[in-house]
Amino acid sequence: EKNEIKKFNKLIKEISKHNFIPITIGGKIKKLNQIYAYLKNGADKISINSYAFKNTKFINQIAREFGSQCIVVSIDVKRINNNYKVFIDNGSKNTNMDLVDWVNIVQSEGAGEILINSIDRDGSKIGYDFKILNKLKNKIKVPLIFCGGVGHWKDFEIALKKKRN
Repeated sequence: EKNEIKKFNKLIKEISKHNFIPITIGGKIKKLNQIYAYLKNGADKISINSYAFKNTKFINQIAREFGSQCIVVSIDVKRINNNYKVFIDNGSKNTNMDLVDWVNIVQSEGAGEILINSIDRDGSKIGYDFKILNKLKNKIKVPLIFCGGVGHWKDFEIALKKKRN
């Protein structure tokens, strides 16, 4: 696994030499030294999901060490009986945590951005699940990245119009 991490850091370094847009790295991040290496090699931000849920204080550790602007907490969410539940482990495990409750915790621990992925809509091309956004309205205090369901340019237009309202 150490060899894989070395290769991955080398890849980040190479990509960042030729890329001038922010790079966010995620996946299997469980230690601050991994983040140091990713940032040193050209990443601008890191994204955590399952481990953040399993070890909530890790969000705060990252925020204190690198600043909130460095951390994106990714949240996989699925609709169950008109409630939105947080899933981890690549969407395979229902935590039974309510989305709004988890968003509040994540923000209070210092997340600089939140990425919400609708498991129900991911890959469906049927448009965003705006009920998720309605649940989060007036609760999100940090930038939000919303994904899952886009199939047409019109879906982006609808989302942008909703943002203004």
